[in-house]
Amino acid sequence: MARRRHSREGSFDRGAHGGGHVVRDGAVLGHKTRQVGDVRGDVHGGLDHPRRCRGWLGRGPLDGLGSGRAGPGHFVLHVSSVHTPRPKPFGIRASGQTATVIHVTLPTNLRYTKDHEWVLITGSTARIGITDYAQDALGDIVFVQMPDVGTEVSANDSFSEIESTKSVNDVYAPVSGTVSRVNDALSATPELLNSDPYGEGWICEIEMSGDAADLLSPADYQALIG
Repeated sequence: MARRRHSREGSFDRGAHGGGHVVRDGAVLGHKTRQVGDVRGDVHGGLDHPRRCRGWLGRGPLDGLGSGRAGPGHFVLHVSSVHTPRPKPFGIRASGQTATVIHVTLPTNLRYTKDHEWVLITGSTARIGITDYAQDALGDIVFVQMPDVGTEVSANDSFSEIESTKSVNDVYAPVSGTVSRVNDALSATPELLNSDPYGEGWICEIEMSGDAADLLSPADYQALIG
């Protein structure tokens, strides 16, 4: 695998040239605008670049954000098709190609990070995975490097890697603590991160050594990606 990084690099950029709206349980929350594919990366070049694209959401390639699942107790983000007459990011989307419609599911019982991880806190245990938005942007996931049980992690450190058909990406620990459990099913079926990111596609559990801080509410995360 490519080398692992232990610091956050880059940022997530959003434009304001598309149209859309947000609904929650059938109610319109407000209008949002954005331009899909406006990111900065730490590796430049398309899939045919001599080096693999590497980087998490906001650092790696974004390509046509697609379908999620809606249900009670979820935010659902709808973004209309937008025209992108701009240079293609990382060689993924050709200049002028129309972006796709986005349907992103955000369960309201979870907390989120700016690096697109979700966190389910039960007592002192935090279950961690990647968001629907993240898995869709990454494309088909083919490998997950799991942390070892017993590994001590610090919040904001890279503790796992995900390889997709587009890139190799770091996953950052949202909380500090000790890895107490990993999802062994991902070793044989990493595509669970695509098909069920909030359920069978969870990555690991961490026994927290302190309070969870700097996590985003569903509304805050929706504002980040919307």
